[in-house]
Amino acid sequence: MGIRILVIDDMPAITMLMSEYLTDQGYEVITAENGQEALELMELTPISLIICDVMMPKMGGFEFIEKCRKLSSHIPIIVVSAKSGSNTRSIVSELGANGFLEKPINLEILSRLVTSTLASQLKKHNIIPPDIVNQRAHQRVPFFCEAHFQGESVSGVTVTTSISRGGCNLEIHTVLAVGTLLLVKIKLHPGHTITAVGSVCYSIPKSGVGLRFLSLDEESEKLIDSIVGTIANMELFDLEYRDHTGKLIDTFVNKFDQEPNFAYQEKLA
Repeated sequence: MGIRILVIDDMPAITMLMSEYLTDQGYEVITAENGQEALELMELTPISLIICDVMMPKMGGFEFIEKCRKLSSHIPIIVVSAKSGSNTRSIVSELGANGFLEKPINLEILSRLVTSTLASQLKKHNIIPPDIVNQRAHQRVPFFCEAHFQGESVSGVTVTTSISRGGCNLEIHTVLAVGTLLLVKIKLHPGHTITAVGSVCYSIPKSGVGLRFLSLDEESEKLIDSIVGTIANMELFDLEYRDHTGKLIDTFVNKFDQEPNFAYQEKLA
């Protein structure tokens, strides 16, 4: 069994959005419409991490977290809610939640929060080896770089926000149909280019486009492996994102702005 995530929300569109995105990241995802249904599912199958809304019928997030913590102290819980006031954050933290993300959901931030929360919790409780988070088909890391893209009816220049051997996220705010084919050239410094043909697996105005690579040449594979390996080992990537996610992401971007000749070049020689 891989990493199984339980997504709890009474809005089908939101559960579908998170489920499809996390599935594309390589996780197993099951969903529930409320806390009561989630507790019943937890009796039937092991869960690695929970993503939970606050306002739900039958059993809301507060009551669910309280009951869940009586069953297990180590399953990490991330709360996602439009109720983003300090009081809500304080309550869920006191009840035992491990992280909080405000709606509307930024899927890239959600992915990073899931990764950091899993790694932190697994290491803390020594349940399973901490590198379990790398058992996804392809490890994904934050990566900001110029990218040129071209499709049958769309083309332009943008930036990547994350990358893996399996695909990348592009800051394309035009909604593209799932399955759209794009030729992407990611311009690296100094003079290296990752060239790939990919298929759009999701397209969300505020989160960009997720591209699943269908074709990579050998040089591009080596470049991506080098980038992923280097960034995954950076001290910043090991930090918890939690409530100060935005600050850490800004720090990460600034690091790349200040150090254009970052470490992966050493592996390109």
